[in-house]
Amino acid sequence: MSWTRRHALAIAAARLLAGAAAVLALSAAGCRPLHEAVRPADGEFYPPELRAVRVGGPRRVELEFDKPALVVPGSVQLDPALSLEVPPGAQRTVVLTFDEPSAAGERYALRAAVRDEAGNTLQFVVSFYGFNDRLPDLLINEFSPRGSSTNAERVELYVRASGTLAGVCLYNGVARDFDTKIVFPDHEVSAGEYVVVHFRPDSPAVGDERLNFWVPDGAGLPSNNGALSLYDTPNGTVMDAVIYTNRTSQSDTNFRGFGTRRTMDRVDAVVAAGSWRIAGELAAPEDAVWAEDTSPTRSLNRDSNSTDTDSSADWHTVPTRGATFGAPNSEQRFTSD
Repeated sequence: MSWTRRHALAIAAARLLAGAAAVLALSAAGCRPLHEAVRPADGEFYPPELRAVRVGGPRRVELEFDKPALVVPGSVQLDPALSLEVPPGAQRTVVLTFDEPSAAGERYALRAAVRDEAGNTLQFVVSFYGFNDRLPDLLINEFSPRGSSTNAERVELYVRASGTLAGVCLYNGVARDFDTKIVFPDHEVSAGEYVVVHFRPDSPAVGDERLNFWVPDGAGLPSNNGALSLYDTPNGTVMDAVIYTNRTSQSDTNFRGFGTRRTMDRVDAVVAAGSWRIAGELAAPEDAVWAEDTSPTRSLNRDSNSTDTDSSADWHTVPTRGATFGAPNSEQRFTSD
């Protein structure tokens, strides 16, 4: 290679190194990593993000995106099928309207594609449940976290006002993190009735057999620490919830005494939803219902009036063989004497 060519290559390499140094210097001057410095602020290089799906009525579902999104013509598919109208133009909240009402409690799968003004496209599949305009007023009224082969884990719901259970969801956990759940079918209930949910498949019916339901793939409940939550739809609004534990604030300082981060996070979700009152700024085991005295026949009950203050004061453990699933609650209390 001639000296002239070697000299030219050396000059080119030096210029490349100088350019790289200038880019790094600009990044340092901005006090941000390089990938943040060059990321576009207007989001032109990434597709819309689907943030929420809301059922706004029997003929309406809302899709909320992080930026204006346009539904790609011909991309929308719904199963079961419903005729629907797609709005024109790009919007942050895209409202799809149906020509006929959705079936209360029916699970629908929605497949669609949207794009932003720069042409970035998102394809997605989400589910929602048909709007229930006759929701009953329900309360978690009794539960047994420590089951046995003859007395499995159960949860009782008290019906305070009539309606249909269609789409109502009970979680062993909370909507964003749960072990098992049941989504109720379209089933009429009347004020004063007791709905019993079994968390093991071989658990026998109690009370009115028509009002017994079994959790699909149910494997019991957490014996010592847990959260139960009832929603109007699987991803909707909390109707009622309860947290329980056999721990104290000194049990595990890493997780405020709840034993695991998962339990602590579920408790915090119930509190954030406004469904449980706490004494301090953060939930502590002392805010929860005390579960240590329960057994397969000693359930946790509200009083016979189903008093509801969203606190541990509403609950007590009944004596041995005092569980009342499917019937009015007992006022009797377990004592260790």
